[in-house]
Amino acid sequence: MPTDSIATVAPVLQPPPQLARSLGLLALCLTLAIGTASALWSLHQLRTTTEREARTDAQAMAQSVAHTLAQQIGRAVRVGIPLADIPGVPAYLQRTLEQAPGLAFIALHTEDDTLLHTTSTSRSANDLVRAPIQVQGRTAGTVVVGTAAAALAQGLAWAQALCALVVLGLGLLGGWLAARGPGQRLEHQRQQLQAGLHGTPPPEPPPGASDDGVAQALQALADGHQQAQAHDAAVAAYAQELLAVDFDQRLQAHIARIVPDHPHPGKGA
Repeated sequence: MPTDSIATVAPVLQPPPQLARSLGLLALCLTLAIGTASALWSLHQLRTTTEREARTDAQAMAQSVAHTLAQQIGRAVRVGIPLADIPGVPAYLQRTLEQAPGLAFIALHTEDDTLLHTTSTSRSANDLVRAPIQVQGRTAGTVVVGTAAAALAQGLAWAQALCALVVLGLGLLGGWLAARGPGQRLEHQRQQLQAGLHGTPPPEPPPGASDDGVAQALQALADGHQQAQAHDAAVAAYAQELLAVDFDQRLQAHIARIVPDHPHPGKGA
């Protein structure tokens, strides 16, 4: 019997896509998915922390500006200048607002809370800080400052770009390492398995690979190949014994059909 008898019973396998490429793409997709989720969570945490700190900083800035303006305007009122007649107040409020990026507007109210002067920006106000103008124990007016924490929380675009580059780089690196390392090893073992299923004697698995499923399959194929060879040898020996006592050559046709490559005594023996 020919030694390729295993191939006659093994199914014809269609070669699958290269495992190295498939494993590399799988590692790339997994790394990108996990990295993107981690980056989104990190950016959310960073944005939340930045906005909270920016709001705290804007409130501190607004309190400082409001109290400073209230003290300065209060000095003018103490010397006898009415609040509405203090010169240069709108321009001074405008310059102060331009120098404080965390503020949305500055307003000056009279004693009865009537708006006297105001200057503002296009930024939306988050919180209001009020500082009374105290003159001789009475409130002559109020300085109101609105905060704009969003102006201090800007600058996260660089973090988003950096996260995208890091995630993409790690994904490509993970895919390349998976393809070059375990991917190539699995592809080589797959080719050995496929060759073994088609009759080629598979190589012996490397030492220490008994826990590897592919190595166990290779070992099983090698053992099966050896057993098939032993069975073929036994059948051939038995056929030789039968031909030795087949004096009328009635068994030769049957034996030739079962063991076509076995030499017959009547043919050149």
